[in-house]
This record gives sequence, C-alpha cells and structure tokens, in this order.
Amino acid sequence: MHLLRLGLLAGLVILAGCSKPGASSKVTGTITCNGQALKGGDIYFLFEQGGQYTSAIKPDGTYLFAGLPTGNAVVLVDTERLNPDARPKPFSGKNKQYAQGMSQRYRQYSQTVAKENAAAEGKEPEAPPELSKSEKEALAKFYVKIPKKYADKKTSPLTYTVESGSQTKDFDLTE
Repeated sequence: MHLLRLGLLAGLVILAGCSKPGASSKVTGTITCNGQALKGGDIYFLFEQGGQYTSAIKPDGTYLFAGLPTGNAVVLVDTERLNPDARPKPFSGKNKQYAQGMSQRYRQYSQTVAKENAAAEGKEPEAPPELSKSEKEALAKFYVKIPKKYADKKTSPLTYTVESGSQTKDFDLTE
C-alpha cells in the first residue's frame, strides 16, 4: 500500500513538472464589425509556435479564452456557419466542430454524415439538405456578415500577443 501511494505521488510530481509555462493566460474581449457587436460565430487564435484555440462568440459579442499559451497569434473571426442563406458545410474530419453545439443543425449533420458514408461506399453523394424556414429565421437573428479576409489566416490583418495572466483585447472589424 505504501508503494502504491509513493507511485501516485511520483506521478503527480511528474505531471506538475510537465505543465507548460504561461498556460494560465486568459483573454477576454468584445468583437464588433463597424461598431456593431457580432451576435455569434467563432474566434480563433493560431499561434506561431503551433496550436489553434477556438472560442464561441456570445450574443453580446464577447468571447473568452482560458489556459492559452503565451506568444504571438494570428486571429481569425468567422460567422459564416450562422449564415441562413448558406448550405451547411459537410461535417467530416476537421469540420465536425461546426456541428457541436448547434442543435438546430443536428438533423443536417446526421443526413450529411449518412451521405458521406454513401460516397465512401462508391455511391453518388447528394447535396446537403436545405435549412427549413424556421431554422433560417433562427440563424438570421445571430448572423452578422463580415469581410471574408477575417476568416482566412493568409489575409487576416488581426494579430495579438498573449501575455501571462488575464487580459482584455477587443477587435473591431472594418471593411
């Protein structure tokens, strides 16, 4: 029993020693476009040293990241998953994150996965299903169109240097 306790203690010491310095950074802020608060979407911090972090934009335009590493990051903002006139993106691989937390699109997600599975079996894939009128109306309440440059890491003019501790960084997107 003593040996088990000693092993557990040693494991905890090793885990504590492996934590990244600066991982206690917290960044909050508000995102606006031409002075209007974004009502939804996602904000991404892509760090030069590697690592991508995503936070949802709340209906009041605020966002929150906790546990970020320190360093320089390119910042992306994307609202297109809320565009009521867009067809849903396929939710395979890296796009599965679009399906998380979006109950109004769960039906589309399930149907799209079924179609992708059919395509993998050599069958002809069908186009993603259209959103219903009520789903489009629900998304329209949160969608704010922003310039496309903010959603691409090659064209986004937004950057931020994350420092240790809590900090606030607001972003105003302009044409």
